[in-house]
Amino acid sequence: MLQVWKAVIQLPETKPLPNVRYMGQAHFLMPKPEKQTNQRQANMTLIDTITAIAKPIIADKNLTLAGIRINTEKGTVVQVLLENSDGSGANVGDCTQVSRELGYAIEVEDAVKQAYTLEVSSPGLNRPLFDMADVTRFVGKNAKVKLFTEVADKKVHTGTLGAVEGESFILHTSSGDVTINQEDIKDAKLAPTDQEIQQILKQKKPA
Repeated sequence: MLQVWKAVIQLPETKPLPNVRYMGQAHFLMPKPEKQTNQRQANMTLIDTITAIAKPIIADKNLTLAGIRINTEKGTVVQVLLENSDGSGANVGDCTQVSRELGYAIEVEDAVKQAYTLEVSSPGLNRPLFDMADVTRFVGKNAKVKLFTEVADKKVHTGTLGAVEGESFILHTSSGDVTINQEDIKDAKLAPTDQEIQQILKQKKPA
């Protein structure tokens, strides 16, 4: 049975340290420049810092960093998504190990100045699409895309990821094809159909 691993680890206290838990959420990392508030700009800087800290830790375990998201709606949450080299989600053991090492490394580097929660997870079925490389990778898959402004009279579109050209791509929806520009994307994630879910489940069954 597919699931997103979830666990809780309490790190020893020195200063306000992160709680650690596992979950998957989506966030497209390239908002319009005019949409980049001071908070978003700060988040992007922090993502770059944590990425530099995380990559050696993750690579040492033969894992891949799918992406990092900073959420400041309720406190500061650092979300780190891990995959295996074959694209499958990391298991709970991997997430636990990375979370411990990454949590301490962040503290040593003093990368996050305020109290925060560190979430380390597999991406899950609704895998975030972090950039155009992700869109290209998942062409042919169903996805849900949220936009800053309306395109074809809607801010939210669901459909099959189509051809990618430069910084835009086609989304094949039930209402017709929609051209999505990277700069207009607020949030994007996979939205598997029932058929796609059944295919994934079959692949996960032991031989």
